[in-house]
Parts: sequence; C-alpha cells; structure tokens
Amino acid sequence: MKVLALKNLLSQMKDDDDICVLYWEKAAYDYDDDDEMVLTADAWAEICAEFDDWDEAGMFVSEWIADSVIEKCEERV
Repeated sequence: MKVLALKNLLSQMKDDDDICVLYWEKAAYDYDDDDEMVLTADAWAEICAEFDDWDEAGMFVSEWIADSVIEKCEERV
C-alpha cells in the first residue's frame, strides 16, 4: 500500500476515532552501511505488493479483534 492510499483512508475518519493499526516500513529493515546486504526500494516495493496480495495476512489479527469485539460488546436491553 502506498502512503497516499493510507492517508486517503484515514482522511475519511474523524481525528478522535480509535483504530487498531499495524504497519511496517522499509526503514525498519534498512541496515547499517557496513552490512553486505542492501534492501533496495524495488525489492521493498515487491515485498509490499506481495503482502497486499496475501489474502490471509490479517486473518489472525482480524479473528482476535472479532473475538474481542464479541467479548467487549454489551447486550442491548
């Protein structure tokens, strides 16, 4: 996902809405200049594209959130 796409999604929400978010960025995986391995922008873009296409990527997190919603919801009387 491109940052612009995320910004567009977030712009549709109110500033005080609560959300659950996980994200990864290339900088977290860039190593020192002394390292022999280099993560290129193209390689990171390919990783992100594969992640976007991974249908089950958020399955466990989604199930946990759904379970928590059921647990925390209150019955209407």
